Parts: sequence; structure tokens; C-alpha cells
Amino acid sequence: MGLTIHFTLRLPAAASQDEATAAMAALRHRCRVLPMQALTRVVTLDADRIRHVYADRSRSPWRWAVIQHERTVHYQHDHRGIPRKLAPGAQAARVIHARVQPLTLIGFSCKPGDGCEPMNVFVGAYPASILAECQGDQHGYRSGSRRLMLDAPLRWVGSAFTKTQYASIPENGGVTNFLRSHLLVIAVLDAARSAGFDVEVHDEGGYWINRNVPALVAEIGSWNTFILGVGRQLTAAFGDTVQTAIDPAVMSRPVSTATAAAMGDDVLDLIRLTHGSCTPMSVPEPTEPAVSLR
Repeated sequence: MGLTIHFTLRLPAAASQDEATAAMAALRHRCRVLPMQALTRVVTLDADRIRHVYADRSRSPWRWAVIQHERTVHYQHDHRGIPRKLAPGAQAARVIHARVQPLTLIGFSCKPGDGCEPMNVFVGAYPASILAECQGDQHGYRSGSRRLMLDAPLRWVGSAFTKTQYASIPENGGVTNFLRSHLLVIAVLDAARSAGFDVEVHDEGGYWINRNVPALVAEIGSWNTFILGVGRQLTAAFGDTVQTAIDPAVMSRPVSTATAAAMGDDVLDLIRLTHGSCTPMSVPEPTEPAVSLR
């Protein structure tokens, strides 16, 4: 739970692996000028390295990137126990959600700021089908597996997300650090679009669409108020053993003025870079949404 930026990057499916690698290297080069806390090299995760991620006790640094870039196939069993893939948006009982692991991933990771999730910037190739187990038997014999074809072969596409909510905690730098982190993610996505990637974004803070800084500040205030409200209701229902990432004690701590001042120039630069506006928008006052645990 928390304010998050969801994004999808695409390159032409006909591109070769070398071309996909070159495109990702060009994007990383653009990101080198951004004030990231950390920026990895471009890596190619082949089938062996991806398989290692899923091994017991794996300590692969790319584990979260691979898991984020899994895709999902939804299917159910018909009256004969044979798996049938569901059309997108279809509603059905007893739906099975099968994970589709990538065959190859190419990209890099970056760390926008304290409290912000890493941003995993990858595109990958995926299998054209998966095996799904049948139910029951056929004429007294075990049914075995059936192959489910995906909607279309997926090649050089990647979908991930970065939660920026907790960059706003005072000990991480408060709203200044949140703005710096959130705008850094947007700047990477802007750079991807300029570098020739097809980019789709769902920004829960609204900045990708409106580019308005006061509206984004109001949005993070609403989200923090909401999470504080959820925490209070959980504590009332289950006692003090419940811990949340944002609670009144955490949010009452002062923000270091030196920390905020040190990040201030970065924020101003990122506002200019992302063509942000500081003109207030007509936004509602942050309110605490009603939360019911019934």
C-alpha cells in the first residue's frame, strides 16, 4: 500500500537482442546525469540467470527485478477438467493465476532516494505458451498437461512499478525527498520516451499527466493521511502489535533542515527537467478517507 508509479516500456518486437541492448544502454546513458543514489550497469539476464533467481536461498541482486517482470495468465478448468484461458476482463469462478517467467531480461536498476523503492528498467522476451495441468482423468488415464497459448508472443516489453510513498517520511527527508524521488522516476520515463521506447504510465500521484507540483504535494498529503487512518483502525482492532510503515510517531519527527536544503537544488532542477509547474491547481483539501475493517 502506498503511492506508486506503474509503467510499461516497449521496443519493436522485431528488434534483435543486440538492438534491444543498445536501446537500453542509450537510455542508461541519458540517466547518468540524473541525481540518482545508485545506478547499475546494463545487464542481460538469460534463462540460466533467471532460473538462479528462483532457486532456494538465491541471493541474486536481480531477484526483485525478475519477480516484478513476471506476467500472469488467467485460466479455469472446463467441465471436463481441461484448462481454458480466460479472455481479458472476463469474470469466472475458481480462476487460476499462472505466473509466466521471462526468458530474457535486458536493463538496469536505479535508486532514486531514501525510502523509495528501486526502479527496475527492463524489457524482456517471454514464452509463447505455458503448460497447465488438467483435472481428473480421461477414459481412466491421468489427463496430464495442456498447452495454453498466450495472446501474442511478447518480446521486448517490460512492466514494473516504483513505490515513492515512503520517501516522504521525515527521517528520509520529508516532502522534499519525496518530490526528488518521484520526479526522478518521471525523468527516467521521459528519457525512455525520448530514446524511442513506447511508454505507458499510471502515476497515482498524477504528475505524469498534469506536471503540477502543488497537486503532487497535496496528493502525498492525502495518501499519508489515509495510511495513518488505516494504521489507527488496525491498532484499535488488533492492538499495539500491529506495525505500519507510517504511524504518528514516525510522522511527528522533525525533518533535518540541512538534509532538505541539500536536496532542494535537485528538486528545482527536476521540476525544470520534467517541465513541471508550480502554479497551484484546484485540488481538494487532504481528508482522511473512511476506512472500514468489517
